Amino acid sequence: MRRLNNLDNKLTSQYIISMSKKIFYLFLLFFFFLSDAFSLTLNDAINTALNNYNPLIEQEYRKNAQFFRYKASLDPYYPSLDLSLGYSNYLDSQLNPTADNRSYYSGSLSLGYKIFDAKRKPQKNSQYIIYLNETYNIDLIKSDLIKLIKDTYFKVVNDKEVLKIREETFSLAEKTYNLAQAKYEVGIAKISDVSQAKVSLENARFELINAKNSLLKSLADLSSITGLSVKEPDITDNFDSFTIPLNEEELKNIAFERRVELIKDYLQEKRLEEERKIIKADLFPSINASINYRRYEDKFFPSPDETTFALTLSYNIFSGMGKYYRDTAYLEEISAQKRRIDETKRNISLEIRKNIIDLNGAYEKLKVAEEIFNSAKKTYEQTYEEYRIGKGELINLLQAENNLANAKIQKINALFNLYLLKSSLEKSAGLRNIEEIK
Repeated sequence: MRRLNNLDNKLTSQYIISMSKKIFYLFLLFFFFLSDAFSLTLNDAINTALNNYNPLIEQEYRKNAQFFRYKASLDPYYPSLDLSLGYSNYLDSQLNPTADNRSYYSGSLSLGYKIFDAKRKPQKNSQYIIYLNETYNIDLIKSDLIKLIKDTYFKVVNDKEVLKIREETFSLAEKTYNLAQAKYEVGIAKISDVSQAKVSLENARFELINAKNSLLKSLADLSSITGLSVKEPDITDNFDSFTIPLNEEELKNIAFERRVELIKDYLQEKRLEEERKIIKADLFPSINASINYRRYEDKFFPSPDETTFALTLSYNIFSGMGKYYRDTAYLEEISAQKRRIDETKRNISLEIRKNIIDLNGAYEKLKVAEEIFNSAKKTYEQTYEEYRIGKGELINLLQAENNLANAKIQKINALFNLYLLKSSLEKSAGLRNIEEIK
């Protein structure tokens, strides 16, 4: 009985071990397929590129450097503490033994604070504006990068669709060639039909090779920007029709709030105003307070000491006309900057208007491309059937094949162009995705 129990326990243990191994291998197999099932959406590509793009990382360092310069500009708000120690020995006391010893020790400790300085605040503000400018330079690089990622990603999607079309066209050309060959073999087609079908087949093969190479290059571009190894199956998005939920005036108002170029222009105006305040600060006095503790004698310890308090008012009455001319110069620069802001607004408005015009034209072209595709598809089906039953000419069928392929390419290119224009409009409005505005 004990042997049977031992055997039963042994078999149970072996079963558990066997099942554990199977579950482990199934888990590994599941993980393997899961790791291969990688899908890269447009947002994934953008977020990945934002973390890996070298110019963006470079600008982050520049922003940090300017932040520390701004922190350094706060020094005038703190008191200063200075320590000095000295020793003096007159040479004549060493050269003439009968002379008195004239060696002196000195030490002083000074605590000072600038009570009023009209330059202090505008200098600080100017450095902070420079820091903000570096921060917005990051947003400017991000805007350009997002536009680049979108265009590259859409190019990959377009090239995938074009490749499918070229594969379909090659299949149709092969089908036509096989039909011409079969009809020739039974004596109801000419050898010239076979030759023409062969030429059409090889042309389709040539275009198929070009489409494959174009897709590989687009994938290489996307991989380079994102830092990922992007393969064809990773891109699963398709082109879908869309509408713009905002009118021109609404887009302009959003752009005036969000466009980094305009924000930087306003910052430059503010910086010029702060630098003008630095020039005007020369019209005001500066007030400094200090406490000094001093020891000075032929012996450092013990020796007499003294403590003094000083309050100093400094004011430059006249040193030429330079500060008045510099103030006038800044007034002129501020006026020029206001004109630059107006020009930036005009350019933004023009960009948005042109993009909307192009989008409207692209929608119309897409409708025409869809009509051409539907007509070309019907024509091909009719022409193929006519040739198959012996009522049509091969040259008409080959032309219908070519027209159908061109119509498909024209349709997908119209969608691709629509997405590129949407990307341009989003950049002009300062938006990452226009759908984010409800």
